[in-house]
Amino acid sequence: MKRFMEIKQSSDMTLEQAAEAVMAWVRQSNMAVSVIEKKTESERYNDDIQALKEMVAKQNELLKELMMRLDQQQKYIEESLKKRDELLMQSLKESMETRKMIAAAKEEEGKKKGFWARLFGK
Repeated sequence: MKRFMEIKQSSDMTLEQAAEAVMAWVRQSNMAVSVIEKKTESERYNDDIQALKEMVAKQNELLKELMMRLDQQQKYIEESLKKRDELLMQSLKESMETRKMIAAAKEEEGKKKGFWARLFGK
């Protein structure tokens, strides 16, 4: 209404022409506002999308790091089990050798004893 009054006072237009000029100005203003609003909304969505992309990228990096840690942990466990198995086998071999040596020593001792010592258990 204010714009209508300004146009009517400042120019030699009829009321009808002034009304049409104001309506054209309003339509143009509304279009500009709606274009700006649409642009603002799309920019906001673009910002949201960009933020989501960044979050997904960070999560992917974290997943890669976790996978690397899991791989390292698995390797450590496998190596520890392998070392434990090797030590166990070595201990078993040493135990078997010791038993064989004890058995051989007893057998040798038995041969050294004479007939009478073996007979009487001395």
